[in-house]
Amino acid sequence: MATTWKTAAKVVRLLFLSCNGMRNMVLLKLKEITMTLNPEAPMQKKILPVILAIALILSSTFSILCFHNLQGNAKVINYAGIVRGATQRLVKEELNGIPNDLLIEKLDGILEELQSGKGVYGLIRMNSSDFQDLILRMETDWNLLKEEIYLVRAGGDTEKLFEDSESYFDLADRAVLAAEQFSENRELLAEKSLLLLNCFFLLLVFLFCLYSAGQARRQRELQRTEEDSRKKKEHLSHMVDSLLGPMNEISELVYVSDIEDHTLLFVNKAGMETFHIDALDSRKCYQVLQGFDSPCEFCTSSILKEGETYTWEYTNPLTRRHYILKDRLIQWEGRTARMELAFDTTESEKEKLQLKLTLEANEMITKCVQTLYQSEDIDTAISQVLERLGSFLSADRAYIIYIRHGKMYNDYEWCTDGVEPQREMLQDLPLNLIT
Repeated sequence: MATTWKTAAKVVRLLFLSCNGMRNMVLLKLKEITMTLNPEAPMQKKILPVILAIALILSSTFSILCFHNLQGNAKVINYAGIVRGATQRLVKEELNGIPNDLLIEKLDGILEELQSGKGVYGLIRMNSSDFQDLILRMETDWNLLKEEIYLVRAGGDTEKLFEDSESYFDLADRAVLAAEQFSENRELLAEKSLLLLNCFFLLLVFLFCLYSAGQARRQRELQRTEEDSRKKKEHLSHMVDSLLGPMNEISELVYVSDIEDHTLLFVNKAGMETFHIDALDSRKCYQVLQGFDSPCEFCTSSILKEGETYTWEYTNPLTRRHYILKDRLIQWEGRTARMELAFDTTESEKEKLQLKLTLEANEMITKCVQTLYQSEDIDTAISQVLERLGSFLSADRAYIIYIRHGKMYNDYEWCTDGVEPQREMLQDLPLNLIT
């Protein structure tokens, strides 16, 4: 056992040294990848026109969208002016006795489309709360104005129609002004946005040039370290091979798992044989080693600390063996992992348990003898002895059967709480019941 512990300790030290070397190799490998991905001067000359082309496309697209939006706003302003002028024309015609239902229908359609943005005139809905509020008021006043037109046609008062038409003209004029103000604000916003977009791409080109210059410097530095990286990689590969050999030779179980997703990264030969593992295939440690469908509730990954070993004991549900476990955080192929060494202590635990039971039994016998020896009332002493014996054996009842004249008699009986005594029924029994 001591030899196994010493061998395991050597393996742990070798693994930790290897992990430090592996960390350095990963850092150098990342530098190699960075060097590979960094564009050289010809590639940079190709990327710069691409950035400028993207800037041109985005700027053009944004300009077209702004133009379309401004064109739509201009059309809304125009039709709002049409409503203002056409309403006055309609009122004049009605006051002169010339009905014009087609114009009324046209004004209904324009007002509806100014509010909803849907209709035959191709208008957009202007997203101005002031303008939309005025349009709603215009629709309300327009409905009242139409009622007055119908009253005038029937011979009603013309003065009321004239006064309301003047008020409606002022309201329509305010709507036109609100639309013009909204369109001017949107135009100013579009100009600022386009300017900011162009400034952004100019800044992007400038930063790209700075980045390319920095990458060129790093490229030259990485080229000087490339050969050293290759040699270190070969050395580390040799160290890993040297490490896995001793780990597979020891009789104790050793495995390594990812600390984040619990994927098994390595299991030594003893572990593969114990748990009947043919291949790891990205399987989870809790599935293979515990038979669980989810991570273990007692997993130590969250409590492990760098540079410290956590020792605990556990009986595995698959092997039904008791182990002393030693867990430690390590770096394995560029990721943080948990390494666990398991020392089988099942036999020693059985020996300790057997020794404990023997000592407890001897202590119980000693107390029984002491009770029989010291007590003056033999019946009381025997009852106490039966109680001790029954409690020690976790029995429900204990008897002392006497044989007299070829018959059996239950002279002494002890029963635990809740168990009905059988003493009266176990009297004068024939011997052939037990022979």
